[in-house]
Amino acid sequence: MELRGTWFDGQSGRGAPGVMRVDAQGQIFRDVQGQPCAELAAVTIPARLGTMPRTLVFASGWRFVSDQHDQLDALMGQQGKNGLRWVDRLERNRNAAIVGLVLLVVSMFGLYQYGIPAMARHTADALPAELLDEMATEALQSLPLQRSELPLPEQQRIHDAFARLLKVNGLPAEHYRLHLRSAPKIGPNAFALPSGDIVLLDQLVALTDKEDQWLGVLAHEVVHVEARHGLRGVLQSAYGALLLTLITGDASAATSTVMDFSRVVLENGYSRDLEREADELGAELMLRGGWDPAELATLFERLAEQDSGDLPGWLRSHPANDERIRALRQAGQSAIPSR
Repeated sequence: MELRGTWFDGQSGRGAPGVMRVDAQGQIFRDVQGQPCAELAAVTIPARLGTMPRTLVFASGWRFVSDQHDQLDALMGQQGKNGLRWVDRLERNRNAAIVGLVLLVVSMFGLYQYGIPAMARHTADALPAELLDEMATEALQSLPLQRSELPLPEQQRIHDAFARLLKVNGLPAEHYRLHLRSAPKIGPNAFALPSGDIVLLDQLVALTDKEDQWLGVLAHEVVHVEARHGLRGVLQSAYGALLLTLITGDASAATSTVMDFSRVVLENGYSRDLEREADELGAELMLRGGWDPAELATLFERLAEQDSGDLPGWLRSHPANDERIRALRQAGQSAIPSR
């Protein structure tokens, strides 16, 4: 059998047109008159992919490029390989290609919609506390936070009420650190980090006239910590970027997410579903201690009237929509009368 193609010596990029001859014993010759240069069994022959030329690789470093696919498939048959001919047949079959594309799109959608959230949830639960603490330290240092200007008795009252909230709900106090800070550039806000660090700003406390209001915010943030909502959101973004990398071959999105992890944690907002979950479960935390969840709805209405500043993500005031406010007021109808 003779095949036409181009020979490369493996040392330079220049090729020379030539012939590869294979005799009945599986001996390969680079020319008609020469000595055998290899055994067919030792040559790597790639599978057919459409009409693309194939490069045969020899142990000596030589390569032979040819597009005579029928002869190459016959040689692969002599080697005992089928050459993945079914792949080639599928590529040539338009209907099979369309079905394959649809299956690929459905699979990618299913992975993005269900697989990635599940992976993010399991990863978030498995991350060590040391890593979360390190991330929290870096994140807090990056924010324009100042010492709280609240009177010391009021600061103590907030810490005591937060401790009672944790205790009545059976939550370990050692897993949480409440930071009272002032941040005029951020405005009225509060946020939690996956490490259990919760920041309550003076500017938010200034909008309240009842303990139940700022405590409702803290209960809301406790739910985010317990469910690791923020961390799951960041990991979903990272896994989504990784999936995009696998599809497009561009690793920049995944790399930037991983390298700037703490910034992404702070700037990623919660989805509406996670915010509703935090409202609902936070209301249950309050009810167990005798606080009124409806007061958080009142605070949301006040926050909606405030300018949340230029910072993105969850550092903005939590979105206060009518649906969430109605749900909190309904939860407040079952609240224990004020102490």
